[in-house]
Amino acid sequence: MSEGCYNVLTSVVLYLFEIITLGTDCVNAACQGNRSGQPVRSRAGYRAVSILVYRMNKICRWTVALASILGSGIAIVSMAGVVKYYGKVDIFIYLMFLFCAVILFLVVWLVVPFAAKLNVVSVQFVDEWGKRSVSEGGRGAVRLHSRYARAMKAVGIECSGIGIVQKLTLIETYAAWLQHTVTVALGLK
Repeated sequence: MSEGCYNVLTSVVLYLFEIITLGTDCVNAACQGNRSGQPVRSRAGYRAVSILVYRMNKICRWTVALASILGSGIAIVSMAGVVKYYGKVDIFIYLMFLFCAVILFLVVWLVVPFAAKLNVVSVQFVDEWGKRSVSEGGRGAVRLHSRYARAMKAVGIECSGIGIVQKLTLIETYAAWLQHTVTVALGLK
C-alpha cells in the first residue's frame, strides 16, 4: 500500500516539475522571439503559456496550499522537537525529528526557487514587451501596442492563501518557520 502511494506521489511531483519547466521554457522562447523582432508571435506564444499556467493553477491551487500548510506544520513541529527535546528523549526519536526537519528544508529549498523562476521570466517578458517600441503603423499601432502591454500580466505558480511564488518566497517561508518554531518550542512542556 505505501509503495503505491509513494509511486503516485512521486509521479504527481515529477509531473508538476515538468509542467513548470514547460511553462518556463515557453516563456523563455517567447522572450527570444521578442528580442529577435517577432513581437506578434512572441505575444501569441506568451498568451498560450499564460492559459496553460492559469489552468494548471486552477487545478493544483488548493492542493499546493494544503501541501505547503501540512509540510510547514511538520517542519515547525520537527524543529521545535529538535530544539526542545535535545537530550530528553531517545536518540532515535530525536534523529527522526532532525531528519524530518532537514528533509523538509531541502525540499522547500529545491521546489520554491524552481517554481519562482516561472514568475521571474514572465515578469521579464512582460517588461521587455511593454518597453518595445513600435516603428510601423503610425499612431493607431502605438495605441494598440500600449493596450496590449497594459493587458499582459505576469504568470506564476499560485498557492491559494499565499499568492504567487516569487523570488523572496523562500526567505519568507524560512522566516515564518523560524518564528513559529520559537513559538511552538516555548509552548511545549
